[in-house]
Amino acid sequence: MALVGLIAAILLMSLFATAIMMISSSGLMEEVENQDWNEAFLAAESGVSAARAFVVTNDYWYTSVPYAVTGVVGVASFSAVINTSAPSMAIITSTGVSGNSRWTSKWSGTSEVSRALCMYQAVGRSNPLYRIYSEKNRVLFSEQAALSVNGTSQWVRVAVNPKTNMYLLVAQNSSRGIWAQIYTNDGWFASTQLNASTQLVAVASNRCFDVAFEQASGRGLAVYGIGTNRPAFRLWYTNYWGTQSYVNVGAAANASIRWLRLVSRPLTDDMMLLARYAIGAANYSMAIRWDGSVWTNLASLETNCASLINFETMDVAYSTSRATVVYVNGTTAAARQVLKYKEFTNSLARWSAEKSISAVAVGGEPQWMRIEFNAQGTNAYFACEHVTRLLKGSFWNGTTWSAYSNFTAATPLHSFTNRAFDVAWSSQTNSYMVVFCRQNTTNHSYVFQRVGAAVAPPAVMAAGTAPGCWSVLRADPKLNEFIYSSIDASNDVCIQRWKTNSWVLLGEVETNSSPNYNSIDIGFRRDLP
Repeated sequence: MALVGLIAAILLMSLFATAIMMISSSGLMEEVENQDWNEAFLAAESGVSAARAFVVTNDYWYTSVPYAVTGVVGVASFSAVINTSAPSMAIITSTGVSGNSRWTSKWSGTSEVSRALCMYQAVGRSNPLYRIYSEKNRVLFSEQAALSVNGTSQWVRVAVNPKTNMYLLVAQNSSRGIWAQIYTNDGWFASTQLNASTQLVAVASNRCFDVAFEQASGRGLAVYGIGTNRPAFRLWYTNYWGTQSYVNVGAAANASIRWLRLVSRPLTDDMMLLARYAIGAANYSMAIRWDGSVWTNLASLETNCASLINFETMDVAYSTSRATVVYVNGTTAAARQVLKYKEFTNSLARWSAEKSISAVAVGGEPQWMRIEFNAQGTNAYFACEHVTRLLKGSFWNGTTWSAYSNFTAATPLHSFTNRAFDVAWSSQTNSYMVVFCRQNTTNHSYVFQRVGAAVAPPAVMAAGTAPGCWSVLRADPKLNEFIYSSIDASNDVCIQRWKTNSWVLLGEVETNSSPNYNSIDIGFRRDLP
């Protein structure tokens, strides 16, 4: 019996010891698992931090999304993937792994995505100013400064990449230099003088440059004067400017290039360039096409005119199949009042003969012109301001031009030395907006016209501070809305938004600008959903 009791006692002790070992083992296992979870969490969060640092320090992260950032933290590893729902807003998913444990952390950038960039200028400042127009709340953010353009920016143009959140800002400064810089990912970089100090534009009073993006490749193209009969151009390749090349616009050796206008064809790499130049007292204009590789299809527009050179009496717009160029032509004042146009048909690679918008004279020597097609490319609207400060407009129905509408029958425009009007089509409805600034009128005017509806009478915007001198109107590419920016006679810059059926003043953003030059522009992003 004693032996049996001893064996039983040993068995009991063995079972007790085994239970203690099992409990101890279970505790150790839980401790290990907890440690793995902690390390996986730390690794995942470290991955978020590493990916955010990459976004901040790399201006081109969005061009190759999804982009992976990997690394090791102690015995754990992480893999963070950067993606985007809108290229200015990074979305980071980071997974940390330690042993058998995995932890996933997610981070997304601000929900206040930039929808548009509104540029303007203050006298005496070498940095162009801007405000972001918010995607979420449709408001303007606080004023910020772009990079220096080595002088006051007198003429400003903004182009927007059709696929990303990249903006190209080109400015002609007070020293006749052409400066370019890029905005993306909430920052500016690559400030570059495109024309050398020995190749300045001919005169400061004309805009001798323009910029646009190829709509298929996403490359930018800037064209600018260099004080000779041939403009220069450079291509922007995602993160650098190409070498300077030249465009033969058919100008004689003694010509002085004064105006340049560049417009992209939708969904392609085609662009149309217009160049206006002077030879003594005679003025000329030409059109030439960029096909994505070379300049071709040169056409003569204005020939030996005595019209004033200090005005942009030409414009171009694309439908899906053709470019329509409007311009002034004629050796007499009466002939120049019958406005002309030519069409370039892409499928035929051929220019039409010169045509007249109307046999009726427009009512004065033309000074400024604007033409825009609707989103479908079926209709267009043309408007022209002339020396008597009347604003006339004509509608293209796909076949013919309408009789001129007179927007200023009651009161003329405030100025003929500035372009005190603009035209844009809604991206969502077959409707167009004409904005203009009447003499001695602080509330700027507009007509919003639906195609096929009764003719809409002029109406007034939200209150301004003084009669307007420069007008810039842009349609939101995703909404039935517009943004309007103006410089008035009191040096103020005001920005307004068209919402549904009325204008709302977003703000008087500057009180020390200048009406002498058009230093305002608006660029809408097109990559947003």
